[in-house]
Amino acid sequence: YREIEIVHRSVEMCINALVEIPLIVEGTTPAKKVNRLLNVKPNPFEDRARLFRRAFLDFFIDGNVFFYYDGNDLFLLPANDVEVVPDENTFVKHYNYLLQNQQSQDFFGFSKQTRKSEVIQFYPHEIIHIMNENEMSIFRGTSKLKSIKRLLEVYYYLINFQRQFFKNNAIPGFVLTTDSILSK
Repeated sequence: YREIEIVHRSVEMCINALVEIPLIVEGTTPAKKVNRLLNVKPNPFEDRARLFRRAFLDFFIDGNVFFYYDGNDLFLLPANDVEVVPDENTFVKHYNYLLQNQQSQDFFGFSKQTRKSEVIQFYPHEIIHIMNENEMSIFRGTSKLKSIKRLLEVYYYLINFQRQFFKNNAIPGFVLTTDSILSK
């Protein structure tokens, strides 16, 4: 996504347009709280635009968005670090948020690295899961960019080849010669 300029710019243009759309919430007491969460200040650490920029980016790149609602504030969990744990009876047993190489401080102020094996569990009533359609799974969505993954890889290698070619002053690394006369 970030390596190929046209994909990056296209996704950014879509996100910029989507973030500008106001969400209309009408009604009385609960509607005021929902309006505050969606249009004013979703949590103490970020504003509406930043939260929804990250949410739309997760939706484009991963095909999933996971919001955590603690009863007062709305937080976004990075979609690539959330695991849906299915259940036979309740459909979703819980969600695992996989901690991945994040710096944290212990009680004495020393930094420690977390590993992906460390998880925080969330119950289904704490998570709002928005997912794109996926014909392979009913638990996780898929990215819209997945269908052009092979094309993007070829384009990425082409750009890298051109970059290396022009770094060499557009001089090929070898020349083919022959003693014979080449014909049409």
